[in-house]
Amino acid sequence: MKNYLVVCGRPFSEKRKSKPFTLSEQLRETVQERNQKSQDVLAVPLTLKESGEIRAVYTNADSIFHDIFPILQAVSPQKFYFSSVIGQLETPLSSSFRGPALDKALENLQGLKKIKTILYIDGCDGFTELMNISLRLLTHSMRTWKKNRFQVLALLMSDVKVKEIAGQVGLSDKAIYKSIDNGGLKIILSLFKELEAKLNEFISKE
Repeated sequence: MKNYLVVCGRPFSEKRKSKPFTLSEQLRETVQERNQKSQDVLAVPLTLKESGEIRAVYTNADSIFHDIFPILQAVSPQKFYFSSVIGQLETPLSSSFRGPALDKALENLQGLKKIKTILYIDGCDGFTELMNISLRLLTHSMRTWKKNRFQVLALLMSDVKVKEIAGQVGLSDKAIYKSIDNGGLKIILSLFKELEAKLNEFISKE
């Protein structure tokens, strides 16, 4: 049977008595935009529920980080975690898809508030732990990020030039270069590229 990359995301609160998550227009627009840009690799488009939960099915991993980081930017400073699993489905591809990969993704999602990682990957035998340690280290470094650094990273991932990024973010070119350097954003882009390549190896396995 064919493997897919199932992704589930959910907002989490750091506090017990925090306000319920509310869907912003920016989040709705971001999901719609990412569905358009990633339509070639989405077997099931990103589906946003009123609770804030997001689900999608990918045929490959080429745009998973391109999709996740604009969403993180849209909900910042709200915490939002993703769980992804490479595996199989039991139903036709639709927004109501079911199968072992989805069950595992939802199970893993429950533990992410405690682990505190932006994305947990499962289904890559022999590489799962290394991938997740890398992502936990990245999550740790992002704890002090402000909203505009998420935006800078998302734009860099779309190959937007620094001068244009500066115009969109409302900062000087110098400030953008400083954000790229201080945040290690080019290193992060290299990490994403390597993770996507490894994920695609496992997705293509029969």
